[in-house]
Amino acid sequence: MTLGWRDHDYWCGGAAAPSLVVQRILEYVLAHRWEALPSEFDAARARRWLPRIDEDLRHAA
Repeated sequence: MTLGWRDHDYWCGGAAAPSLVVQRILEYVLAHRWEALPSEFDAARARRWLPRIDEDLRHAA
Protein backbone atom coordinates (compact mmCIF):
# COMPACT_ATOMS: atom_id res chain seq x y z
CA MET A 1 0.00 0.00 0.00
CA THR A 2 1.19 3.49 -0.77
CA LEU A 3 0.25 6.53 1.28
CA GLY A 4 0.45 10.05 -0.12
CA TRP A 5 1.42 12.92 2.14
CA ARG A 6 -1.88 14.66 1.49
CA ASP A 7 -3.79 11.63 2.75
CA HIS A 8 -1.41 11.21 5.69
CA ASP A 9 -1.99 14.80 6.75
CA TYR A 10 -5.75 14.52 6.23
CA TRP A 11 -6.12 11.38 8.33
CA CYS A 12 -3.88 12.38 11.23
CA GLY A 13 -2.98 16.05 10.85
CA GLY A 14 0.68 15.09 10.74
CA ALA A 15 0.50 13.88 14.34
CA ALA A 16 1.32 10.21 13.63
CA ALA A 17 4.10 8.47 11.78
CA PRO A 18 3.17 7.34 8.26
CA SER A 19 3.76 3.72 9.29
CA LEU A 20 1.16 4.07 12.05
CA VAL A 21 -1.38 5.59 9.66
CA VAL A 22 -0.79 2.73 7.21
CA GLN A 23 -1.27 0.25 10.05
CA ARG A 24 -4.54 1.91 11.09
CA ILE A 25 -5.80 1.91 7.51
CA LEU A 26 -4.96 -1.76 7.01
CA GLU A 27 -6.58 -2.74 10.30
CA TYR A 28 -9.70 -0.77 9.43
CA VAL A 29 -9.96 -2.17 5.92
CA LEU A 30 -9.39 -5.74 7.09
CA ALA A 31 -12.05 -5.34 9.77
CA HIS A 32 -14.67 -3.85 7.41
CA ARG A 33 -14.02 -5.33 3.98
CA TRP A 34 -14.88 -8.92 3.17
CA GLU A 35 -13.25 -9.09 -0.25
CA ALA A 36 -9.59 -9.88 -0.78
CA LEU A 37 -7.31 -6.86 -1.02
CA PRO A 38 -5.41 -6.22 -4.24
CA SER A 39 -1.69 -6.91 -4.04
CA GLU A 40 -0.99 -3.18 -4.55
CA PHE A 41 -3.18 -0.16 -3.88
CA ASP A 42 -3.06 3.43 -2.72
CA ALA A 43 -4.49 4.19 0.71
CA ALA A 44 -6.91 6.70 -0.83
CA ARG A 45 -8.66 3.81 -2.56
CA ALA A 46 -9.94 2.74 0.85
CA ARG A 47 -12.28 5.75 0.67
CA ARG A 48 -14.10 4.21 -2.29
CA TRP A 49 -14.37 0.87 -0.51
CA LEU A 50 -15.37 2.24 2.88
CA PRO A 51 -16.71 5.81 2.84
CA ARG A 52 -16.76 6.04 6.68
CA ILE A 53 -13.01 5.53 6.91
CA ASP A 54 -12.30 9.27 6.81
CA GLU A 55 -14.46 10.06 9.80
CA ASP A 56 -13.44 6.98 11.77
CA LEU A 57 -9.69 7.41 11.29
CA ARG A 58 -9.71 11.14 11.93
CA HIS A 59 -11.51 10.65 15.24
CA ALA A 60 -9.22 7.78 16.22
CA ALA A 61 -6.02 9.84 15.82
